[in-house]
Amino acid sequence: MNRQQNIRSFADEGTSDIFAGKNSKKARSTLPVNLHKKARRIMETLDKVSELNGLKQYDLKSLAGDRSDQFSLRINRQYRVCFVWKDGKVHFVQILDYH
Repeated sequence: MNRQQNIRSFADEGTSDIFAGKNSKKARSTLPVNLHKKARRIMETLDKVSELNGLKQYDLKSLAGDRSDQFSLRINRQYRVCFVWKDGKVHFVQILDYH
């Protein structure tokens, strides 16, 4: 089990379960199981970085519109890890289907 450092909250239980390594029904409905390991690795990196620049390898994007306070990291062409970065901490982490 991971000890959280920078991640302060999750937007949903499925994303939280994936981060914790749980193969729950909510985790499976959030993201296909074959992508859990990659998503967990991205969130583990997110949990450890002290600056947003440390996330560029995951195609860090600043979002717009009603999500203008959020950033996203690419899991694959379809899925992203979205989050709010505030005072060096990560809030409202959520895995989203972008298609």
